[in-house]
Formats: sequence, structure tokens, C-alpha cells
Amino acid sequence: MRRSVTGLAAFTAAALLFVSAGLSQPPGPKGKKGGPPGREKGPPRYELGKLFPPHVRDELRLTPEQAKQLAELEQDVRARLEKILTADQKRQIEEMRPPGPPPGKRGPPPPDRPDEPDPPIWE
Repeated sequence: MRRSVTGLAAFTAAALLFVSAGLSQPPGPKGKKGGPPGREKGPPRYELGKLFPPHVRDELRLTPEQAKQLAELEQDVRARLEKILTADQKRQIEEMRPPGPPPGKRGPPPPDRPDEPDPPIWE
């Protein structure tokens, strides 16, 4: 009888630890795979003739006159690049993917590369 009570107490304690460990974890995003919640897409693709990425342009806080001059300059650069580049090069630019995640935010390695060990914590 004493063995069954001890076994039941041990089982109950293990079950409580298991349930409390599961409840302490934050819920993950539902229906999405990978990436932080709220971020559904990566960086924007490169557009021919764009001089600044959107985040740089936002931080510069351009005046309306500067924004107008920048738009004119981008239009001129785009027109000149259209003349310089071949049709194949333009197609290649359109098909290019944005760069991967920044350093330190590594995902799983590509299938053709073996697993690399994680760097030591003190680096």
C-alpha cells in the first residue's frame, strides 16, 4: 500500500512539473512558419535606379524639395541604366532575391551544407 501511495505521489509531482513547464512557454505564431511574429515578408527587392533603401530615406527626413530632387535624380539614373544594361542583365536584377538574415540571426543551414557548430557564447 505504501509503495502505491509513493508511486502515485511521484507520478502526480512529475505531471505537475510537466504541465507547469508547458504553461510557462509563450505561445508561438499560429499558421506562420519561421520569422518573428508580425513580420510576414523580408526586405524589399532592389529596384533599378533607387538610390536609397526605404529605411535610409525615412531616417534622412528629406524636405519636400529634397524628395522632389531625389525623385528626379532616380528617374535620370533609371533611364541611364536602362540604356547601359542588356535585357538579360535587367531580367537578372528583377529575379535577384534580397540578402539573407543579418549576422547572428541564423536559421537552419541549407541542405547542401552540413550543420555548422554554433559559436561559443563568449564571442
